[in-house]
Amino acid sequence: MIPYLLAYLFASVFSFCYSKSRDKSAIVIFASLTFLTLFLPLALRYGIGTDYENYVRIIDAFVRTGVNKSIEIGWTPLLLLIRNFQFDSHFFFVVPAFVSTLIIFISVPRKYLWFCLPPYVAIYWLESFSLVRQAFAASVFLLALHWFFKKKYLTFLLFALLSTILHKSMAIPLVLTSLSLLSWRIFAPWTNCLILLGFYLFTRLVNVGQLLMDVVVGNTPYARYVSSQFNKTSEGGSGMGLYLRLVIFLILLIVPFVQYRKIRLRICNPATLAAVERRREYNLLCLYVLALMAGHVLAYQIHIFNRIPNIFSVFYLF
Repeated sequence: MIPYLLAYLFASVFSFCYSKSRDKSAIVIFASLTFLTLFLPLALRYGIGTDYENYVRIIDAFVRTGVNKSIEIGWTPLLLLIRNFQFDSHFFFVVPAFVSTLIIFISVPRKYLWFCLPPYVAIYWLESFSLVRQAFAASVFLLALHWFFKKKYLTFLLFALLSTILHKSMAIPLVLTSLSLLSWRIFAPWTNCLILLGFYLFTRLVNVGQLLMDVVVGNTPYARYVSSQFNKTSEGGSGMGLYLRLVIFLILLIVPFVQYRKIRLRICNPATLAAVERRREYNLLCLYVLALMAGHVLAYQIHIFNRIPNIFSVFYLF
């Protein structure tokens, strides 16, 4: 625990100095220190992570046979690199660590990094020690969002598709991001509260998680989980953690809407480009947060649905 706390502390301090510095030399120094604080623990964590040994076995099997049957096709170039140049299997962890850390500096403007990095380290960064493939795919999708907000939709689509061939679950944010382009009018503080509360109460009456496992999951590429150890009732405890998350989600759904309203009031014509763009950003935020909320509620019922919140962990930056 101490190494993680130190990484959190150093990353917070260095990123604050990086964001607030005005001297070019100081900016370079603190950017490098922030980068190394995030990258080195991920790159040098030999044996750390619940799936570490399993990944090593997959890599060793590919080196022997040259056949990739265990993980998504998007990882094949990295596996070929390891095989052809006889790199150590740990190289498989170094590359995603470097690229995902670099993506943060590309996606988040410097002036906001000090504010975004602490939750990133506390949530996504810790998860990425175990969920290597899914976490890296989520980082690639974050880069796709970077281009989405710049209206470079073709570039967005290319990176989004790349993330899906790195991990199939990233098809979910791809669909949600595409839906945000529609003219949604339902999303507002009151309706969001009703949606969130209604879904939670419904899941208290109906075991939606088990219903999805029995009816939906069995007909997807994840059908193997139906008969696995992950298809079991979660040990939810008192439920206080879930309640606190729901409060956080309500804050995330309400506060940005207030900001959007302020921007809209400053513009004579609400249909102007700035207002439309802010509305689309708010719609995307709502879709992500509601999906994140649904994931946590379902995970409270069935263990395997814990993977749904993991899909969206990196998007706390957004």
